[in-house]
Amino acid sequence: MKKVIMPILLCIFIGFLLSKFMLNQYENKQNITPVFNSSEKLYFIQYGVYSNEESMKSNTENLNYYIYNLTDNLYYVFIGITGDAENSNKLKGYFKTLGYDTYIKEYSISNKDFLEMIEYYDLLLKQTSDNDIIKSVCRQVLEKYEESI
Repeated sequence: MKKVIMPILLCIFIGFLLSKFMLNQYENKQNITPVFNSSEKLYFIQYGVYSNEESMKSNTENLNYYIYNLTDNLYYVFIGITGDAENSNKLKGYFKTLGYDTYIKEYSISNKDFLEMIEYYDLLLKQTSDNDIIKSVCRQVLEKYEESI
């Protein structure tokens, strides 16, 4: 019986010490920095707002690719998404050269996979001024966004 009690007491004592050590690590929570934010701000390039679906479809026929969001019975049409403020201005300028008046809207997104993907596309956008590449990146980002929601 003594042979069994001693190891059990030793295990309980070691478990207590380890748990005390682990809990002490989290006493000062201000020093803990999360690896991923719960949500990040992204810049959506808005093409327009429409009161009905027919109006939206007729006014977006000339667009390469777009997504829309129905909020409060209004159709918000977006033609680009980026996580970088400089890129949002670059996209706005690109669409202006195509004759589109756009607005930059900020939204918070919490999809980790999409946020990682947008970082990659933001690097591509920063390094290019080729309109064909910008067009392709915008389309791919919008497609990925549609897949993620």
